[in-house]
Amino acid sequence: MEFVPWKPCYIRIWKNMSPNLGYNTGISILYMFFVCVLEKWYLKSLPIIIYFLCNSILAYINILIFQDGWNLGYLSLINIVGFVIFILLEKYSFKLIPIKSDRY
Repeated sequence: MEFVPWKPCYIRIWKNMSPNLGYNTGISILYMFFVCVLEKWYLKSLPIIIYFLCNSILAYINILIFQDGWNLGYLSLINIVGFVIFILLEKYSFKLIPIKSDRY
């Protein structure tokens, strides 16, 4: 049997991270659906409202616990900043620019 020194640490990190993976993946898919698929401007704010409501419920039933002076407002602020950056990147990147060619 081969000794792998990184394996116990890797397994411990994965076990601590795996419960949040489904929640964060679901929120990410929700963001992408509302921003990239649905093109209406007013639907882009709906994921923020859903995320805030979900975090409020989780904080109310003591699943989401804040430490060291953090609160729901700070979490929401970081989430909104990340969501606005995502919207701006989606809006201003990957634009198809027509290239004029003299050959044709």
